[in-house]
Amino acid sequence: MIHGSNAFDEAYTKLTKEQKQAVDTVEGPVMVLAGPGTGKTHILTLRIANILRITQATPDSILALTFTDSAARTMRGRLSVLIGEETARKVTITTFHGFAELVRAEYPDAFAGEIDKRLMGDVEETLLLRKAIDAADINILRPPKAPYTYLRDLKSLYGLFSREGITYDEYREWGRKEVLAIKEDKAFQYKKGKCIGELTKAGHDKIVRFDRVEEAVCVLSLYQELKDAQGLIDFSDILTGVIDCIASNESLRSDLQERYQYILADEHQDANASQHKMLELFAYDDHPNIFVVGDEKQAIYRFQGADTGAFKTFTKLFPRTVVINLTSSFRSYQNILDTAHSVVDFLGEHSRLTATRSGDTACVSFVTASDPLDERSRVVALVEKLIKDGVLPHEIAIISRKNKTADLFAQALVAKNLPVLRAGDLSLTAQPVVRALVSLMDYIADPLRTGSLREALLAPWWGVPIVQTLHFLRTTNDKDLVSDLYRQFPETSKIIASCVREALVLTPIATFSYVFTESGARDYFLSHAELIDNISLVRALMMHLENVVLLTEATMFAEAFRDLTRAREHGLSPVKVSLTEREGFITVITAHKAKGMEFKYVIVPDCTENTWEKNNRSSTVPTPFDSKQTIDDARRLFYVALTRAKDYAYLFYARTSDTGRDRLPTLLMPKNISEVNVEGDILPVLHATINAPKKIYELVEQYLEREGLSPSAVNEYLESPATFFVRRVLRIHEPPTPPLVYGSAIHVALATALSGGTLEDSYVALSRVFARSLLVRDLAFEKLRSESKKAVGAVFPELEELGEPVYVEKGFSMEQKIDGVPVILAGKIDAVFKKDGKLVVADFKTGTSVSAKNEAYARQLALYTAMLFANREDVSSGLLLGISDKGIKKVSVPVGKQERENALKDMDTVVRELRSGKWRRGALSEYDAILKLLED
Repeated sequence: MIHGSNAFDEAYTKLTKEQKQAVDTVEGPVMVLAGPGTGKTHILTLRIANILRITQATPDSILALTFTDSAARTMRGRLSVLIGEETARKVTITTFHGFAELVRAEYPDAFAGEIDKRLMGDVEETLLLRKAIDAADINILRPPKAPYTYLRDLKSLYGLFSREGITYDEYREWGRKEVLAIKEDKAFQYKKGKCIGELTKAGHDKIVRFDRVEEAVCVLSLYQELKDAQGLIDFSDILTGVIDCIASNESLRSDLQERYQYILADEHQDANASQHKMLELFAYDDHPNIFVVGDEKQAIYRFQGADTGAFKTFTKLFPRTVVINLTSSFRSYQNILDTAHSVVDFLGEHSRLTATRSGDTACVSFVTASDPLDERSRVVALVEKLIKDGVLPHEIAIISRKNKTADLFAQALVAKNLPVLRAGDLSLTAQPVVRALVSLMDYIADPLRTGSLREALLAPWWGVPIVQTLHFLRTTNDKDLVSDLYRQFPETSKIIASCVREALVLTPIATFSYVFTESGARDYFLSHAELIDNISLVRALMMHLENVVLLTEATMFAEAFRDLTRAREHGLSPVKVSLTEREGFITVITAHKAKGMEFKYVIVPDCTENTWEKNNRSSTVPTPFDSKQTIDDARRLFYVALTRAKDYAYLFYARTSDTGRDRLPTLLMPKNISEVNVEGDILPVLHATINAPKKIYELVEQYLEREGLSPSAVNEYLESPATFFVRRVLRIHEPPTPPLVYGSAIHVALATALSGGTLEDSYVALSRVFARSLLVRDLAFEKLRSESKKAVGAVFPELEELGEPVYVEKGFSMEQKIDGVPVILAGKIDAVFKKDGKLVVADFKTGTSVSAKNEAYARQLALYTAMLFANREDVSSGLLLGISDKGIKKVSVPVGKQERENALKDMDTVVRELRSGKWRRGALSEYDAILKLLED
């Protein structure tokens, strides 16, 4: 009799007939179709307990495979209650990758050739692939201004090759056949005229896209060479390597088959080809003791290689499989289950679920809003009403399709002072106090990063009044920052200087500890109980540095900290702390992250056609597998979102976009559900939810008095007040990026040409900008410089067509009285031309797209024109000039009286908001955390 048998008996008696069958059928292959709320984790643990009760199996002969570490922890915790913690520890419960690592560790002789190889993490994989891109002989897949544009898709392609066992030669052959098929496809051939039978431009473009195949092979082959040379392996290698070894090594395979008598696999619908293969290898005949559980309707990870036909594959492989369908749901009311089922009913035959909870009333409704702003207002009003009616905040979830949507709704709730958890991985740089610590460490690692020093000085642990710090940052230039810091705040300066010195002699771990302690950061964190999540991030950061030192033998702090900085460029963090639920907080989460969770009330916003059905992103690198979301993928994801609801689900939809375009509700919207009316604020405050502290907007007032605004500053505020404040007022700037250096060089070169210089003079001016830049002198740098020279060469002959240069890179200003107080609008205009006796104001752009529909671009030209009119220069038209190696793309922009007046009204609005301290929320910015740091 195993420990905890009373707990087993008590749980077993409450099972349904189908659940008991799943628990009792311990021999042979079993497949359980377990829909949402049917208790799949419960029966998994009960089945393990039952195997130990009625067979001679020992705990270490059972293997349970999950897809996440958290699922493994949950399963082990529940199993401990049933059979006791000591016995539960002996059962192998792990992820597929965790099991692969276990096999490698326990059978070193089978992996002798890889025994010294080290496993990379996600960030290290990305940075090594980045090195391969830098070193590869490629052109298309390394654009000069953004050399890592294709990195994400190249990484996905490599994982696909590993999972599916595709060789580079097979990939090349696939590409060759695709090109041949395009050439033979009559849809891409002219059907009339002189070119009949020849390829259309669309056909040529499709073929050119396949030039990326060879370059992809070049990059990925080099990536593999770098891995081999450095003795590294990635997660794909771990799993596929172990599977290949088990398949080819009969002794190893027999030993594992003998050792693990009972195999259980959770979430089988999410298994990819490699994971299917691993399960197959445990089968010594066609009647193995393999138990899989899952729900095809919840297969939402096809983009990661999941095979939606997993269940059919399993029953074909093992014809004598016992199929058990769990149809009793213990989570949701029947109306929710029926509504959710109607969404996926088109996917084929699926058994309907029956609710065990009674409740016959309608539990799913939809709410229509006029636009996204109104939608957010109504959602907030509904949440406020639910809480007022007694619903606890953590019983409410907003589940969105996109992260961006989730962010917007989280902001809207915060704006109304509601407790919100934006669920997911906590970001180092999104937590204000942690960001300040990371900025300090960043400066210690590289004292040339003055922007990081400026951020670090805003930390609350220096003992300097924040008002003094703000004024110091406002009035000090970067070149004088260190010396002025010593004069005004000598104690802070001495601490930072000592940290910089110690970083040159101490080990990386000792340096981190020294900086963390001596700066006062450690005492600050420990004395503020509300920073518990931040402390978890700091601990994770410390452990990350320990691993970096251990695995790479980094001897200097700068060396150990470098990858953290580089990873941020790709939106990655080696330090992850995940938080998905918190008592007393409303959960805002994406549908993918919400899988496995449940809430009393679920709100699904943005239920529009564009969001749910057209949210497609094809791989930018050709792939043999379709990675685009299909309508069936969307159905499954929508089904998952709906079935998180226990009591009620609200579906929200806005009739128009934020630009006034009509929007259609998603076709996934269930039929025959009632519409309910939720009244939001007539004038919602969502656009002005930052209440800037007095110390901040007084500093901004000084900025306006002394410097005024530029057209670009007006645009920056309208996009993000946080970015405006940090960059303009506090003068905090990130190190130069390739696009910025490229743009600056092009502008200087064109100014030289328009001022009478020769093409050679322009090249010299361009080279001077690159020579002064802080960019790393590598292959990407040389390619960027070469591309900029090509662009200048292509544009130079076309400059005469623009007319006679009247002004080049000349500053203008005007005074605008706003509420009786003058504010200066000033800025440097790229060029003013005279053509056909009329003045044309021009702005050079080096971005990927130039369009008159871009409000910021149009506003900037209108404000330039207003300044020129104030200086008695009668401008007739505006031009956006897109600069590339193909020449000049000219886009006319109206800059008449109405456009100028509208632009000046925008400026008035900006000034009034800045002076009042009631700032609009704006788009999400990397600087939001800094502004939040100053709100206290």
